[in-house]
Amino acid sequence: MTLSLWTRHHHSNQGPYGHERKGWGRALESAGRWMADILLPHRCYHCGVVVGNRGLCASCWSNVFFIHASCPCCGQAYEVTPSSDDSSLCLACQAMRPLWRRARSVFFYRGVGRQLILSYKYGNRLDASAYYGTLLFHALTPSMRSCDVLMAVPSHWTRHVWRSYNQAYTLACALNRHLRKELVVGGLVRVKATRKQKASMAYAQRHKRQQAFLERYDNVKDAFRLTPATKKMIKGQSVLLVDDLLTSGATVDACTHTLMMGGAHAVDVVTLARTGTTLL
Repeated sequence: MTLSLWTRHHHSNQGPYGHERKGWGRALESAGRWMADILLPHRCYHCGVVVGNRGLCASCWSNVFFIHASCPCCGQAYEVTPSSDDSSLCLACQAMRPLWRRARSVFFYRGVGRQLILSYKYGNRLDASAYYGTLLFHALTPSMRSCDVLMAVPSHWTRHVWRSYNQAYTLACALNRHLRKELVVGGLVRVKATRKQKASMAYAQRHKRQQAFLERYDNVKDAFRLTPATKKMIKGQSVLLVDDLLTSGATVDACTHTLMMGGAHAVDVVTLARTGTTLL
């Protein structure tokens, strides 16, 4: 398979940066983790209190608004578990489905959940990646776990230089420790430096949802491109797209459009958090 300079594939025997992990490498990694657990006790990723295992303390966990039941298409939360047929779709999806096939998120972007996203995205809390990868894995439906290709929503190179990492990619790496799929890096490129989508949230709160979506979609329109090698790879394949936060859906919608135009059979989306409220 011919790959472009900017495309790499991560297999189950590779580390988070594409280097093959030999048997001794895995042993050293396990030994180092064991020593770290002894010398540095686990602390809650939010408040910092010492905890028995990686993750959140009981108090912070209880203040995360987890999503347990959702629309089978867009992933918006329900108060009760929906049925498996199309009648369980939310009103927005009944009127017009998004381009992606399914979307799932772990928790709402408010309270402790909002602080977790902000610290991970801007506070360099990459030590929480493995924990978040586990949460993402459990949020997936069985059909989403059977994807062919795993990809992350890319960041523009200017933002990557400023932040030094792409949080969507680190989440995808952590998730792939469970899925063990082909993780394509650099195949989906953000070619336009868009405005930060969070700047449009105030607008979304003051205006109708559809109008806010159109503004946000215009912000990311034509912002993504696929490399030629990636087009060949994803042709006829199902793609699982990973991001940290789902707001209006404009960004993943633009990514999905690019992937589908590039030959993908279907695109599913999983994020750590999402904005919005619970549907009745």
